[in-house]
Amino acid sequence: MKKHTLVTLFSWMFFVALGAANAADQPAVPDVMVAGKWEIEMEMVGNASTSTLTLKQDGQKLTGSLSGPEGQEQPVTGKVDGEKITFSYVGDWQGSELNVTYVGKLNSTGAITGMCEVQPFGISGEFSAKRAKD
Repeated sequence: MKKHTLVTLFSWMFFVALGAANAADQPAVPDVMVAGKWEIEMEMVGNASTSTLTLKQDGQKLTGSLSGPEGQEQPVTGKVDGEKITFSYVGDWQGSELNVTYVGKLNSTGAITGMCEVQPFGISGEFSAKRAKD
């Protein structure tokens, strides 16, 4: 009887461990869906600007483009982690490469609000994005 109980216990532990390992292999399902077109308003060092962000979402991975006020389009990449949304692009300013990173949170009104940082200049500002009306 003890041998049968011990085998049953080890079998149960094996299947629990196997299930946990399989769950760890599954891609995380994002808490929020942000695919689509967004209108961004940003203020940085006293300058206000608007741009349009178009995102595609594959699980937690984001890809897309950001069109600035002069119509220039930059490819963006990013990720969704819970309600936190991060995306970035590499741009150019007078021959210098810029790394522009947006980090925000999807709030209860459906808007994304957060901070934008431009490196290597070390400047930052606030942004808000709302879904564009098509």
